[in-house]
Amino acid sequence: MKFLKSEFNKNVIKLISGTTIAQAIPILISPILARLYTPQNFGDFALFTSFVSILAVLTTFRYEVAIVLPKLKKTAINVFFLCCISTLLISFFTFIIALFFGDKILISFGYYNIVSFKYLIPISIFLIGIYQTSDYFFNRLKQYYKMSLIRIFQSLGIGIFGLIFGIITFTSNGLIIANILGFTLSFIIIVFFLKSTFRSYFNKINYKDLKFVAKKYSSLFFFGTPAIFVSTFASQSFFILSSSYIGPVILGYFYMIYRVVGIPSTIIGNSIGQVFYQDIAKFKFSDSFDKIWTFFKQILFQSFILHLILYIFLILFFVPIFGSQWSDATEFIIYFIIIGFFSYIFAPLSQLFNYYNIQKLNLLWQSLWLSTNFLVFYIYYYSDLSLKTFMIIYTLKQSILYAFGILYFLYYSKNQKKNK
Repeated sequence: MKFLKSEFNKNVIKLISGTTIAQAIPILISPILARLYTPQNFGDFALFTSFVSILAVLTTFRYEVAIVLPKLKKTAINVFFLCCISTLLISFFTFIIALFFGDKILISFGYYNIVSFKYLIPISIFLIGIYQTSDYFFNRLKQYYKMSLIRIFQSLGIGIFGLIFGIITFTSNGLIIANILGFTLSFIIIVFFLKSTFRSYFNKINYKDLKFVAKKYSSLFFFGTPAIFVSTFASQSFFILSSSYIGPVILGYFYMIYRVVGIPSTIIGNSIGQVFYQDIAKFKFSDSFDKIWTFFKQILFQSFILHLILYIFLILFFVPIFGSQWSDATEFIIYFIIIGFFSYIFAPLSQLFNYYNIQKLNLLWQSLWLSTNFLVFYIYYYSDLSLKTFMIIYTLKQSILYAFGILYFLYYSKNQKKNK
């Protein structure tokens, strides 16, 4: 088949196959976890992971993106070690803050439910930093089977420990501990895979080489880091702000729906995005439009079909699968489906910010996303809107932002072709 002859499609299939297995594990056990843990437990877990996700993007200062760019393997390895050192330092700094100021900071924001988990925050961001760094390195080497294995064992660890803690009624923080143990398992596997690769390079690391790569890709530090921080803050602010405004139970509803609706993106979209970035990096800017336009048409069709099927399925089977305690969550499904449709298309295309090195525009777009999130929540809080009206406004706002970003990528890449 012509489809299977394409190296791009082969790589996508390799990554999707492993990612599918990895994501199938939490999907299959979600109905069990939904009965072992309460919506409030999931709400606390959502708040913790959102908080950690925001801090974790600072660990590498976005230098991991540069791992796939150098022609020389030695340069890429230097970038890898720069990311690892940065992750270690930021994690230690976070631990010091948690030790002396953790309670005051979390309580001041109203995050009372995660105060007892403050020491788990630096551990989590360290594990995430190493994971995302190695992910880009394996992507550079096109070792998609290793990326898949790491994801499978990570997901398996999270699932197994989540079930064990739920069964023994260790539910107050069982989901959080299970998540950390799953990432710990993936960290062990990463070290195993990379120890032979870096054994000969480890003693050759020097300050001069690290300084060179840090300076060479400094735009990622100065513009990429604020952009990804604002981006992550924007995407997680929905849960961060929801915790303060609507409480942990509704937050638990939102998180469960978000998790289920995000299945197409996590299984297929993320894999396509990673391979697309590796593939598009081979093209000159002036030759990129045709490739991007073809890719856009593919994911547009995929997103429509996948989210239509998912909507019908969830309307019919969400409560029978997850249990009656989640019945009130069904009225929010349509909003997350619409947002998921646009997000599935935008997410892989957002790699073009890195490809074209337009980090300033990335920062501008992400800042707009974050500021409009705060605006919508501000309106909700002070205008006494119903939760349904709030979700309509938020969905409309987010859909317009995604659509604007998608159209801009197409316009920008077409303009590069005109300048050929």
